[in-house]
Amino acid sequence: MKIIGISAAAILLLIIVAAARADGISRRLGGTWLETVHSENTPGGSLHFCGNKVRYENYNSGSGEAKYKITDKNKDGFTVTFDYTRRLERPSGEIEDREETAELLYHTENGRPILSEKGFEHGGRGPVIISEFLREDSFAEGFESELRKKLNSHEGLPTPSR
Repeated sequence: MKIIGISAAAILLLIIVAAARADGISRRLGGTWLETVHSENTPGGSLHFCGNKVRYENYNSGSGEAKYKITDKNKDGFTVTFDYTRRLERPSGEIEDREETAELLYHTENGRPILSEKGFEHGGRGPVIISEFLREDSFAEGFESELRKKLNSHEGLPTPSR
């Protein structure tokens, strides 16, 4: 009987610790994040985190709401992923809605929290940062993190010529 009580207490403790960690992440993400660099022809994207959901606006040509997941937690940050619909216009003028997954790295530089959208250039530089978001209260137009500068500045591998 003692073993069952100890096991139940251990499980309860694990649940409390997991909830506290999730709450800490929700607090770090909570609020509005604005895209730091965008073209003149399109409005910047924004992400609004509340609870376990994110509302995205003008994000990769789409707007909507989705549940997000947290992965790759470590001492430096974590990764936020969510599925969204991206609207693409083909050269023929046909509009296609495509389901994609966003992958945003939460990290800090000089105490400033940053969400960096991870991408990959096949046949080129490899891992890159596609775009970045800062909290609305610490927004700086044109901001680029050191991580983005480092990943995006290296030369791509030469492709074999035929």
